[in-house]
Amino acid sequence: MKYFVLIILIFLNLILASFAVGTTTEYDVLEKKVGALLIAAANPDNAVKHVSMGVKTVHVFNRDSVDSYHDLIDSYRSIDPSVQVSVDLEGCRNPFPWHDSLDLHTLDESQWLPKMESDLAAMNQVGATINFAPVLDLGDSVWGCRSLGFEKDEVVRFGTQYVDFFQNGGIFVAVKHYPGATLFDDTHLEIASSIVHEDDLFVFNEVIGASSPSMVMVNHLVSTGQVDSMGLPNSASPIIITNLKNSYSGIVVSDEISMLGLMDRYDSVEEAYLSVMIAGVDMVPYFSEDPADLDFFIKTVASAVRSGLIPESQIDESYRKVLALQDK
Repeated sequence: MKYFVLIILIFLNLILASFAVGTTTEYDVLEKKVGALLIAAANPDNAVKHVSMGVKTVHVFNRDSVDSYHDLIDSYRSIDPSVQVSVDLEGCRNPFPWHDSLDLHTLDESQWLPKMESDLAAMNQVGATINFAPVLDLGDSVWGCRSLGFEKDEVVRFGTQYVDFFQNGGIFVAVKHYPGATLFDDTHLEIASSIVHEDDLFVFNEVIGASSPSMVMVNHLVSTGQVDSMGLPNSASPIIITNLKNSYSGIVVSDEISMLGLMDRYDSVEEAYLSVMIAGVDMVPYFSEDPADLDFFIKTVASAVRSGLIPESQIDESYRKVLALQDK
């Protein structure tokens, strides 16, 4: 009985999707609100479809030149000038081939400001407005270079300066990956768990409290220790999301939803979609290149709202937060 309503929704959405794929679907007000909560992978071939869905934020990956970024972003902003553009500027991992890629944890404090100035200039050069950084996790044994460092007080100082610098420069910032202890297993590829220690949570609480980042990204790990996700991925755990929202009023964003660390925990994509939304996240990155996948997410979540499984007031509140980005 636990997923009785969900099974009905899946059946209904399969019918809806069969009509939606390959058609010029008209999206109603609720569906466009749900669409605004998605962060889509930018693709000029999909720009019209994405905007028609209500998508208001797109994510850009590596391109060959500054002009190619401008062409990509213009394909969206020529339709909707308010579209926000996100990138991952994570030290040694960034989407600009011409831009320096440094291991941030190797920088001493005198090098922080020049690095931040360089990163901000690169974002302004292409017209990006959201930075999915800094990575506040203490340590990184997966990539070896995404964390700001290993010592909690230094990461708090660097993280706070990083958020303040970019937000004072007109860039929205998403600190990640709450609640910490993330970069010891690759949840892009596998289900994983972590033990969150006091120092892990301390860094997030201090940086969030001091600098009020625009967004906080939540990982897909199952956590125990200082926080307990009760056997669910943090991004799909109502207790994790509720506790975060009790002390933070900005946008709570999940890690990318098609990562196997989330998807492989569920019997269907619909169940994964609904799990993160029922938990209460405000925005969901979904980097599928097929607009039909985003359409299916929208139809699934909208049906759950109409059935009462997800309160419409929750969607409205998240939508209000997204619109606030457009107004700044």
